[in-house]
Amino acid sequence: MLASVVIIIISALLTYFFGDWKHWQSYHTTMLYVSMMNLTYEILAYNHSLWEYLPGLIPKHTFMTLLTIFVVLPTITLIYLSHFPENLKWQFLYVACWVLGSTLIEYCITNRFIIYKNGWGIGWSLLLYSLMYLMLNLHHKRPISAYIISFICVLFFLYCFRIPFSSMK
Repeated sequence: MLASVVIIIISALLTYFFGDWKHWQSYHTTMLYVSMMNLTYEILAYNHSLWEYLPGLIPKHTFMTLLTIFVVLPTITLIYLSHFPENLKWQFLYVACWVLGSTLIEYCITNRFIIYKNGWGIGWSLLLYSLMYLMLNLHHKRPISAYIISFICVLFFLYCFRIPFSSMK
């Protein structure tokens, strides 16, 4: 339980210092979107998980998943969108830094706090982070387009990882 408190405190501090609290309402729907997308994965892949949080950091996978969905992802979204640059060249570098940083963090905690299952690996995480960060900005500017592309991405991942409809609740 201590680890969950630490994660919440770190997320809160990072968001407090780096998030644009004056304009948080303009990012709110995108914060909900990223949580909804992760929740969709958790429902569709409930019996065919692609990764799992190991006990230790947080005692139960479900609790860590809820922390990720409702605390970590919204705070990351607020920070990410708060500093998104206007210049196209800087946008590319900004997204690349977030993607590589997220992938590096995941790589460092794999096998200690997370295990991959059913064909998932760090390369897939790199692709997922690339999609996620691009989609956050797209959703912030053009939500309908983001939902359409997200639906296509969900179908792509369901197909690639052969997540059977029979395994869904």
